[in-house]
Amino acid sequence: NDRLHFIQGSATDAPDAQYDLLLVLDVMEHIEDYYSFLRDLRSKGRHIMLHIPLELSAQTVLRSQGLLHTQTAYGHLHYFTRETALQALQNAGYTVVDAIYTRRALEEPTTELPRRLMRLPRTLLFAANEHLAARLFGGFSLLVLATADVEEQSGQMNGLVTSHIPKSERLSHDTSGRDGIRAPAQHPTMLRIRPLLVTLVCASVLLAMIGLSAQVWRRIVTRRHEP
Repeated sequence: NDRLHFIQGSATDAPDAQYDLLLVLDVMEHIEDYYSFLRDLRSKGRHIMLHIPLELSAQTVLRSQGLLHTQTAYGHLHYFTRETALQALQNAGYTVVDAIYTRRALEEPTTELPRRLMRLPRTLLFAANEHLAARLFGGFSLLVLATADVEEQSGQMNGLVTSHIPKSERLSHDTSGRDGIRAPAQHPTMLRIRPLLVTLVCASVLLAMIGLSAQVWRRIVTRRHEP
């Protein structure tokens, strides 16, 4: 394909470059000043798609090395929730068009026992409430489609841009502090079985904690009996 070219370098180093779609996949969390990076990209193309790990959750905060592990293992400098990631894009002058979760912890194969034990609770809670599962357990990422529209930039207030989404999917204007994207409507059957799913999630978490405790206890006993 004569129209397909590969260039090794930074998009911000080419001042006149223009693209139909910018793909920024698992990049924001590695950049020290990601606000300047995002603002520099606004002149490169109108549409941008980002994939952002949502590593800031209750379980990572409760673990003493939960967040530091990602810095050591993957070089992540910043940690996001769904809300802080979308707000960062709006602060940088983007209009959020759509955002969906990707189920990284549920779909990637793993041999780590803690992640395997958490797979069932994550699956059940994600089926009941996607946002709660991401905030409580983590292990998910956010795929975002946004635009950098020059006309919309003139209507910014304090650096914020209102998300432009179809009227049928918008929240009312009086829901301050939200990103403007409404969660999909729940099916009536899902509303009826949600209490059961929450109960199953709690039971699964309890079993996972018992399993981890048993594993830790076995290690302690083994070390005590080592010569």
